[in-house]
Amino acid sequence: MTEYVYNDNDSTMPALSAKFASRVGDSSGHHEEAFHSMLELLAHAISAGAMIDVGCGMGRTTAACAGIVNEVVALEPDEARCNYTRDLVRD
Repeated sequence: MTEYVYNDNDSTMPALSAKFASRVGDSSGHHEEAFHSMLELLAHAISAGAMIDVGCGMGRTTAACAGIVNEVVALEPDEARCNYTRDLVRD
């Protein structure tokens, strides 16, 4: 298996961010806040169930939903970020 390297300076990220902002929130630049508010609402709707956070990064979504949803599975190919998230929401 090849080692995964997170590319924090990916040149396509601004275009991806613009597409994401046009679909979530009001494109005011607060699309991430709107996205997380929507996720928390959905987490409350499935609180007795489970969710998966694919590409959890530094665990913001995982941490936000961990106290709401019965079970959260977080996946992250970058070992340092995975360990950080694991420590963040160990329980």
